[in-house]
Amino acid sequence: EPLGSLRVSQRFGLEDAVTPREIEACRKYVRRRLKKVLAKTVSLGFDFSVGTSGTIATLSAMASPHRDTLASGLSWLSRNRLRDLIDHLTPLSPAERARRFAIDERRARVVLGGAIVLDEIMRGLDVEQIRACDAALREGIIETLRDRDRTKTDPPKAGSVRRSSVMALAERSSVERAHAAHVAQLALRIFDQTADLHRLNTGEREMLEYAALLHEVGMHVSYQAHQRHSYYLISHAGLRGFTGDQVALVANIARYYRKSPPSEEDENFARLPDAQKEIVKRLTAILRVADALDRGRQRAVRDIHIDADPKRVRFRVRLRDDAEVELQAAEKRARYFGKVFNRNVEFESSAA
Repeated sequence: EPLGSLRVSQRFGLEDAVTPREIEACRKYVRRRLKKVLAKTVSLGFDFSVGTSGTIATLSAMASPHRDTLASGLSWLSRNRLRDLIDHLTPLSPAERARRFAIDERRARVVLGGAIVLDEIMRGLDVEQIRACDAALREGIIETLRDRDRTKTDPPKAGSVRRSSVMALAERSSVERAHAAHVAQLALRIFDQTADLHRLNTGEREMLEYAALLHEVGMHVSYQAHQRHSYYLISHAGLRGFTGDQVALVANIARYYRKSPPSEEDENFARLPDAQKEIVKRLTAILRVADALDRGRQRAVRDIHIDADPKRVRFRVRLRDDAEVELQAAEKRARYFGKVFNRNVEFESSAA
């Protein structure tokens, strides 16, 4: 049986003010219906979560009314905000929901049911936040059809130009690609799970990935202080598709991935605008941990799950092999992460 907002709301009388007891009855039903599919999803594994279409986009806007949607059409919805939203919606009538959250009354009648289903999905997948997107299946179909109609003469998108330019530099510099790719994957996992800390957008996420892919390009010049060589090479490689500010971000993040963190004593960092300095600090903090977690270059760390609260960030590291060296390195590098985000940092590990 489908678990749409309307169907669930009608089944459990959620179209009007309800009691916590009715909410719990709905939760138990949804949990039971989702048990098999969520277990299968967990067993397959996934890198990040995107929620699509009207109900999720509405919930995201209701949970964070003053947060801007990214240029990509994505915004963030955390499970903590979703749970608070459910608590606020429960005692309200549809008219009160519509008035308080500036939504139409028809949506107000079914939004609580949708919120409960989404909360149970996030609980079952152990996901603390998702990217909310107002696009859905029909937009995907249209994009697929457009892709089929595009010819090879169409100009490439900026993102594809940037990526090909980055990969070409990595190739010329004999970067250890398996290590770079794994560090990039770990860095993005950290970025995606700490959105409430860093408050950065998808554009900065892309620059973090490129910095991770290029953080060792200076090694073919000299291992000694190779991060400085990396900064120079990235800055002067003529990377296509990048603005000057974007090149500066990537180069500076790669410059500080190990040893000394960003410093006003370094000319390359000191001449950045204050806003860019803050971005470099936050993304550098992430990359330093990600690189440490592949210190042995054996991909011993399979994945990371992050729990954060106002005082602490806990990295729950899933291992596929012994990773004592990686965990020790990560704990050391994470001191800067804790300083940047004003949190105590802890690590715990488990076998994959």
